[in-house]
Amino acid sequence: MTKICSISKGINKNIVLSDLRRIKASIKMYDEYKIDKNIMVYLSKIGSIYQGKHLF
Repeated sequence: MTKICSISKGINKNIVLSDLRRIKASIKMYDEYKIDKNIMVYLSKIGSIYQGKHLF
């Protein structure tokens, strides 16, 4: 609901630079995967970017 209200009011929040870099790297790796078709290489690269948060 908060997101819908902020969109209707025209409030935009910019993407954090680190998130933007991570998204661009993911897109680049996916494009490489489409060429190579090697799922193991793709998962090993993408897995290092999206690791879980430390809870302890």
